[in-house]
Amino acid sequence: MTGVQTCALPIYAVEASDDGQQWYDVVRGEFPSSFAPKKIDFPRTITASHLKFMALSGFGGDNAAALAELAVVFAGTETAETENGPIQYQRVKNATPEIDE
Repeated sequence: MTGVQTCALPIYAVEASDDGQQWYDVVRGEFPSSFAPKKIDFPRTITASHLKFMALSGFGGDNAAALAELAVVFAGTETAETENGPIQYQRVKNATPEIDE
């Protein structure tokens, strides 16, 4: 994962799942208090259908966290086409209804 930019969250976790129900830890870490771009390197290659990025704390005694952009870099081999053609990116609704697009 790379390209986390303009964030205000010091402690984070990334989890993965193959079914969206059972999750396992990929990496946990802490960002310095800065709006400079951040990068998270996974300790190993992850082959999962779901990734979850979670803010575990906020800055300054506040529980609020903010993230402006997130990019995931695919490091594997090219994905195979399905019977319906190539696999397409699917936008997932935000968990917070008041900020859904």
